[in-house]
Amino acid sequence: MNISKCYRLFASGLMILTMSTPLYAAYPDKPITLIVAWGAGGATDAMARAVQPILAKKLGADIVIKNISGASGTIGTAEAANAQPDGYTLLFSASGTLTTQPHLRTLPYSVDSFEAIGRVAVVSMVTVVTKDSKFNSINDVIAQVKANPGKLKMASTGAGTIPHLAILSLSKAADIKPGHVPYTSAALAVKAMMGGEVEVFSDQSQIVSQFDLKPLAAWSGKRLKEFPDLPTMKELGFDIEISNWVGLFAPKGTPQAIVDKLATALQQTVEDPALIESMSKLKVQVDFLKLKDFSAYVKNESNKNESLLKEAGIIKQQ
Repeated sequence: MNISKCYRLFASGLMILTMSTPLYAAYPDKPITLIVAWGAGGATDAMARAVQPILAKKLGADIVIKNISGASGTIGTAEAANAQPDGYTLLFSASGTLTTQPHLRTLPYSVDSFEAIGRVAVVSMVTVVTKDSKFNSINDVIAQVKANPGKLKMASTGAGTIPHLAILSLSKAADIKPGHVPYTSAALAVKAMMGGEVEVFSDQSQIVSQFDLKPLAAWSGKRLKEFPDLPTMKELGFDIEISNWVGLFAPKGTPQAIVDKLATALQQTVEDPALIESMSKLKVQVDFLKLKDFSAYVKNESNKNESLLKEAGIIKQQ
């Protein structure tokens, strides 16, 4: 083989190697927008802000949180679903916007509109009142509602959200008819409760310390470590268990190489002692689930919530 032919073969091989080099090796090379579909100051926002700096460090790029609240989280979620699938717009979502809202109305997205990157945490729900409330137990609340149907008002973060599912579940289990007032964020719901507009709210357990509230009951399968004296709904005679989860998503069609890189960085983030400490302060324990396992989990949650909404009679018309 002469030198000229050998050179041509070498050049061809080099070209093939260059062409096969991953196109996304440089990702990320500019800031990433992380959409949180709730207002600043709420529980989901607080967890996103705990994840943000550590994930940014693992990825080697700035991450900017963009709060887009309204319509029970669907406005921000829709914007994330319609973003360019290039890895530069991500969604930090709680369960309700993906696993309940698409069953309630026609939306420009569904659970299949996203690539599931990873679950960050599963958060237990608690029912709370203000510190000076006359209510000291769920049974106090139930007795009040039965005595005055519709008068006592319970807050949620919007129709079909997990806090709303808690109201529906308790209403059915205890055979009561409380009033329902939706707000666009947990922070606004608590503010309304402080102002006397509503009296009861169910949300993620960290809300107790975040706003110095009185917990009445936990919706978990067993008593919470942070509230060992707080009875569960099951202990109180109601066969109900509700939790919320938060996770990271990318728009459908995001290149697999980017999805994999994000999943690896997220796993490193949830394993970082700094995040574990931050989440601990929020009364949240990280509980990582990655890629295909998380995707299957999300779809199962969606199917489960669809059944609950159908049973409650508030499923959207087909």
